Amino acid sequence: EKFPGLGISVSADGAFLGALLEGQGAEWLEDRLAGAVSLYRGRAAAGESPADFLERWRDTLEAAAADTAGADNAGRLGVVIRGAFDPGLGTPPP
Repeated sequence: EKFPGLGISVSADGAFLGALLEGQGAEWLEDRLAGAVSLYRGRAAAGESPADFLERWRDTLEAAAADTAGADNAGRLGVVIRGAFDPGLGTPPP
């Protein structure tokens, strides 16, 4: 490990996403992730970030969701992540 005290891991990311999902709701989380996706799509198009950044970030988010305790949360996070990257495939409005 390069930074053993940093505490970053797929499991920690999954727990954090799960806590946001429970505390703020699916629509809120999807909106925030979609905003970040939009920002980095623009940065990638402008050559300011690696072209494969979003693909790798999505892979990381999906791995974190799969690592989340509880199949229900993992499934709900998967829907949120899909919706953030592919509008129309995510959380249905209330």
